[in-house]
Amino acid sequence: TGVQTCALPIWGIVIAEPSANELFIAEKGVLWVEITTFGRTSHGSAPQLGINAIGKMLDLLADLRHFRPSDDQHPLLGEATASLNVLNGGFKTNVVPDRCTAIFDIRTVPGRPHQDIITALKTELELAHTADKDFRAELKVVKDLPSVSTAEGDNLVRSAQATGRELWNREPKVGGISGYTDAAVLMPGTNIPFLIF
Repeated sequence: TGVQTCALPIWGIVIAEPSANELFIAEKGVLWVEITTFGRTSHGSAPQLGINAIGKMLDLLADLRHFRPSDDQHPLLGEATASLNVLNGGFKTNVVPDRCTAIFDIRTVPGRPHQDIITALKTELELAHTADKDFRAELKVVKDLPSVSTAEGDNLVRSAQATGRELWNREPKVGGISGYTDAAVLMPGTNIPFLIF
């Protein structure tokens, strides 16, 4: 038939994202967590009659300022990070707010399961309630995608490096990215190798 076969079958998924002609074989996981604190409204002229949800959130954020998603390190991805990126509370200057919401963008590396991170955050909420009986909060997971990677010695990666040598007379560097791609949806549970190129 004229079709040549390769001694080592090469299969996998190529994620077509910008890579500056390098090979990315690992990406951080993403865990977006929304925490809402609750209070009780009152008129701004009588704040002692209400419970200020923003104040409760500020107390919680002070407790969370040193929160680390994990202590794991990855050779291509570095360490996990957590960033408070949305904070929203109150609706009128003369009303004590009864709700405040914070959304965290947590980027993870292989090691600590996301469920363990969620449990650790829920424990922080329980501790805050123990210290302050007026503290009420809920936690909601907005997005949950794992960190994924392909072994550097995989046939797909070696083939891509060989192709780079053939086309550009250099071997593309292997690295990882702190963002996430479709690989986080396509890879878990399949053991299919992937690379981002």
